[in-house]
Amino acid sequence: MWLASRHGGTTRAFIAQKSGLRLRKLTWFSANQAQIVGNGLFAVIPRLGVAVRRMLMRIVGICFFSEKMGLAPANKGINLKSHYGRQTGTKLKQMKPIYREPRVILYLGAGASCFAGYHTFVTFPELLFNKKLRTDENMPDLPQNSERILIAIRESLRRNNKATTHDNFLWRLDGYTQFLRLNQCDDALQEFLRNTSRLYDLHICTEQAINQISATTIRHYSLNRVERARTTQSIKYENMRRVYDLYSRIAALNGDPPWLPVFTTNYDMLLEDLLAEFGGNCGRPLRLVNGIPGLTTEKAGWTPVVYRTTAQAPAGFYLWRLHGCVCWFYDESRSEVCFQRKGAAEQEKVRLCTMYPGNETEFVGNDPYGFAFRSFYRHLQTCDLVVFIGFSFRDDDVMHVLLKVLEERQGRLRLLIVDPLYSHYDVCGNLKGAASRTTMPFRVPKPGEMDSLQMQFGENKELDEGILSACKNIISRKEKQK
Repeated sequence: MWLASRHGGTTRAFIAQKSGLRLRKLTWFSANQAQIVGNGLFAVIPRLGVAVRRMLMRIVGICFFSEKMGLAPANKGINLKSHYGRQTGTKLKQMKPIYREPRVILYLGAGASCFAGYHTFVTFPELLFNKKLRTDENMPDLPQNSERILIAIRESLRRNNKATTHDNFLWRLDGYTQFLRLNQCDDALQEFLRNTSRLYDLHICTEQAINQISATTIRHYSLNRVERARTTQSIKYENMRRVYDLYSRIAALNGDPPWLPVFTTNYDMLLEDLLAEFGGNCGRPLRLVNGIPGLTTEKAGWTPVVYRTTAQAPAGFYLWRLHGCVCWFYDESRSEVCFQRKGAAEQEKVRLCTMYPGNETEFVGNDPYGFAFRSFYRHLQTCDLVVFIGFSFRDDDVMHVLLKVLEERQGRLRLLIVDPLYSHYDVCGNLKGAASRTTMPFRVPKPGEMDSLQMQFGENKELDEGILSACKNIISRKEKQK
């Protein structure tokens, strides 16, 4: 990273004394060195003036944020001149977009797939414990060891007033895994637990429970529910057709030809399935770019090239998956993330490329997570409106990117929240909580900068039409302000 200081040698001397690094007026740091500098900064900040303190905190924040998002490789560091201009305190210069700038972008949370029959993380435990539901989903009963520890975790979460969600189960299990690994390499811990006879039982139960949650996740979210609805659920099938039409009409708000950047933390393949089913029947056909050549070609490798080849004249839906997909598996021999829907549940779970506790894959080669977050960051800088459908605003990674962009932008970004439970006041509260957990520069939006539609998405024609009307009204207001 570049540390540019125009506050004289005193500041550099303080930092050098605490961090052990010699600083020039313009100094290049790797990410590891930046961590050392950061420790020095926090030690000297109380001795500096207000303006200098703010400048240094912003530098440390952008360094940690950029490495996490993949804005710069760890071995190359971060060029702060591209973030903060030539003078201290200047606004972040907006990144030149590769794509035609959209007016509106779409963010799909779990609530955007509920109408099709997919469970959210909140209702996911039903897939574990409801035997009838498991039978309907063609899943076997849970093995006894898995069921025993999962029930114990569920009851513990309830006693402690914590949500029994997919991620909370996995956080607990990952904690047990880390404890067992520590016990394997820590001789003091081994000596202390020598007479404990239940460690092996904990190991077996934990390992089986993680495998069962992974298998349930893959089976449930890889199922083509559009295909099933076509033959047995006519009302749901019509809802799917209407949702695809709504997405197409939102894409038309971005000009001709219609195009729509779509970001999601969902694992399912609903958008691909909607396009395959209705793409040729709803007026003007729209293509989909999702990083996989051929969209759903078995064993095809994910690549950013399919996005870049159409960058100058985008058309259709451009889908970025921030947390991966249940049909993505890492092929170590090819150093690629490969698409595999057929037989996905039988694949090795350690190769599964979905981001959840205990399953953060480190990639060699193309990194779809970093690419997706960089794209999200870039599009938030240039669009007028983000439509969040069914997103609970519980994901810090996503909220921190949003908060950072809101602080940097010159023009105000409008947010439209579509959710049956969350209003824009609730979202403000969640964003304030996320802001307390970041070192980056941030700005929490005011309720007046957001609109909300409290509705169950995809199940009512009039309510869905309200989303399009709200988008048009917000864009119209933005145009008048310009």
